[in-house]
Amino acid sequence: MVCGSSIIKYFLFLFNTLFCAGGLAILVIGSIIQVNIDNYGSLFPGEVALPGLLLIVVGGVTFLVAFVGCCGAIRESHWMMITYAVSLVSLFLLQLIGGILAIVFKSDLAELLKGSMKYAMELYPNPTEAAARKAWDRVQRDFRCCGIDDPWDWIQVMSDFPDSCKCDDPFDVRCVGGHFASGCFRDLSAWIVTWETILGAVALGFALVGAMLAICLATSVRRRMHMV
Repeated sequence: MVCGSSIIKYFLFLFNTLFCAGGLAILVIGSIIQVNIDNYGSLFPGEVALPGLLLIVVGGVTFLVAFVGCCGAIRESHWMMITYAVSLVSLFLLQLIGGILAIVFKSDLAELLKGSMKYAMELYPNPTEAAARKAWDRVQRDFRCCGIDDPWDWIQVMSDFPDSCKCDDPFDVRCVGGHFASGCFRDLSAWIVTWETILGAVALGFALVGAMLAICLATSVRRRMHMV
């Protein structure tokens, strides 16, 4: 029993050391995502910024919860481990709820994103709308794309493609006829879905495994306390 408890304790301490690093990583990645969203701000509806902000909060909370887990594992504190396990389960449930909501409202978010991109495109020809122009130019250069669904979307609002659509690289398969041939909506949507899926899976995995280990250690500590 003591040997099993010690193994769980040290394994949990090691896990939480990695968990602390993971929390900081999520915090940093969330901040990077938020910066990118701010750069493309005029194209994204307000709802798109929420995941980045949520990651920043979750990363900070994860770091604090992991720190409590480390302290609880070293001290073999039953109540600290119970608090830690409950916190991890709560994080797991929040991530699960967020994932379900993301799936349920995925089509709505896509429509919001497309509507926001269209609105910013209509503002683009106006020289006073610097934010819309900067956002569209940056997205088209970063993703090597043009327009929403295709380059011809621009012809509906102006007489020519923006300079950020134009290209002259003969080895770039996206460069066709002097401009990028694919629209930006697909790339932006895929970008959002990719980092949400990866980070969500990592957070869920850490929360589930950590909660199971914490419950095992808390149960072991409690049994030892009753034996004393």
